[in-house]
Amino acid sequence: LPLWSIVLGLVLGLLGSIAINTGNNIQSLGLKELQEKEKLDELDHGGSDEQEKPERAPSESKTWVVGTCIFVSGALLNFASYAFAPSVMLAPLESIQFVTNIVFGRLLLKKQITRRMVLGTLLIVGGTLMSVLTAGLSQPTSLSGRPHSLKRQYMGETDNSIAYLVQLALSISGVFVLYFVHRRYERAFSKGTPLKGHKYVAPATYACFSAIFGAQSVVQAKCLAILILYYVDRSEPGGLPGLGTAFLNYWTYLTLIAWLIFVAVWLYRMNEALGLYDPIFIIPLLQAGFIIFAIN
Repeated sequence: LPLWSIVLGLVLGLLGSIAINTGNNIQSLGLKELQEKEKLDELDHGGSDEQEKPERAPSESKTWVVGTCIFVSGALLNFASYAFAPSVMLAPLESIQFVTNIVFGRLLLKKQITRRMVLGTLLIVGGTLMSVLTAGLSQPTSLSGRPHSLKRQYMGETDNSIAYLVQLALSISGVFVLYFVHRRYERAFSKGTPLKGHKYVAPATYACFSAIFGAQSVVQAKCLAILILYYVDRSEPGGLPGLGTAFLNYWTYLTLIAWLIFVAVWLYRMNEALGLYDPIFIIPLLQAGFIIFAIN
């Protein structure tokens, strides 16, 4: 890959990650404002009747809407970055969110930032720099971007694809295990008999479950970006020139649908986490899981 392409991909990835975290924190601020309004509504309705508490949708908060727009814009920038730089370099850059999360957590959410948080953030940034600097600068030779090449990868017809399919099978198994463990802990907590370690196990299983979908969205985003570039640069014999040819191949639709599903689950879970757990804790946990699964 040319140097300009890698630099552009890194810049887009950094801007996208910062926008995602900024949007997350603004969304959290909007949800916090709604909770305060709901408390006032509860007082207006007598403060005791659960059925009379009005439920406020997140979209009622302009702050949350603004945060969502920034969040979605960041996700689109991240998607665009995969067309210009290797995913093994872009995935670790998500750790910039650890830095911005501390900054925005302190400024927007008025959270207390401890020395351990700062030290942990510095260690993560150092590890990220090492990952980016040691990552390969070329596209995988086994994935040329041609539709039939992608199909061979998924059909297990190459050595590299075997490893990916094994990893995919393990990820699917992990999704089920994490889901049932998380569900068991949450049920016990809702009954008033929390299991040992609930404070850490519940958010950890939630984050890992979500991150698996996020990591798969990276794979599909990279495949889709390579496909689009392939069709833009070339025209197949007897077909439409340029990008129009892409929409005559079913593999384009399969990749697009897979990416939309994975990214929708990942973005939804990230947003839902803000209402379930402390943002200063769950956002880094989500990103740590995402980076680990995406690099693998």
